[in-house]
Amino acid sequence: IILILYSFWFLVLGYQNIFEPFVGDDLHLIREYTPQHLINVWFGNWDPDNIETVSYRPLAIWYYHLQSIVFGENTFLLSIFIYVTQLVLIFVILSFFKKLNFSNGQLFFLFTILIFSKIFTTIVTWKTLNPLVFCYINFFLASIYYLKWIDNGKFKNIIFLIFFSFICIFSREELYHLPFYLFFLGLLYIKNFSFDEIKRIIIASLIVLSVVVLHYFIRSNFVSEASEIKITISGIKGVL
Repeated sequence: IILILYSFWFLVLGYQNIFEPFVGDDLHLIREYTPQHLINVWFGNWDPDNIETVSYRPLAIWYYHLQSIVFGENTFLLSIFIYVTQLVLIFVILSFFKKLNFSNGQLFFLFTILIFSKIFTTIVTWKTLNPLVFCYINFFLASIYYLKWIDNGKFKNIIFLIFFSFICIFSREELYHLPFYLFFLGLLYIKNFSFDEIKRIIIASLIVLSVVVLHYFIRSNFVSEASEIKITISGIKGVL
C-alpha cells in the first residue's frame, strides 16, 4: 500500500523533477572536494567558500563529495538516487512505527499525509537537501535500535544507536534534540517501568547526550563564528 501511495505521488508530482538541472547552490555544494578540505572540514567551517551558514557539518560535506564522485553532474542519475533514498526513509519510518505497534489503518493515514506533504516534494526538488534525508534515515535507525536496546539490553543495539546518532548529529545540528527525544520516547514506549528499562533509557540518553556535547564543544572551538545557544532570564536565544 505504501508503494502504491508513493507511485501515485511520483506520477502526479515526483516525475516533474527527475530531469531538473542543478539550481541555486546545488553546484556549489554537490562537487568533488580536495583531500585537504575533506580533512580540514573536521577542524573548521563546513563550507570552504564561506557562502553557506557558518556551521560544523563534516559528514554533510563528505556526503556531497561522495555523490559527486558517483554521479558527477548527471542530474538524472542523481535524481534517481534521491528518490531511492527518499523511499528508504519511508520504509525506515515504517519500521519505526511498526515497532511502536501502530495499526495498518494508522500507518495508512500517517503515510498518506507524509507522502503528499509539501516538504516531501521539496526534498527531491532541491538536491542539496538530500543529506537531510540521509540524516533522518540515520535518525530513525537510531530510534529503532534504541527501542531494541530497551527491549533486550543487548550491547550491539547500543553500539548501533551510538553509530547512527553520531552520523545524524555530525550531519546536521538540528539533531541536538536527539537525547531528549529518546528519553521521552523511552518513557512512552515502556509499559512495566521496571528498573532495568529505566536504567537503559537513562544510559542511552546520557550516551547520546555526550555525542551532542562533543559536537557542540568541537563546533564552539573550531567554528567560533557560528551562532550559539544562549540561555538568559528572558529565554533561549541564538540559532543553530
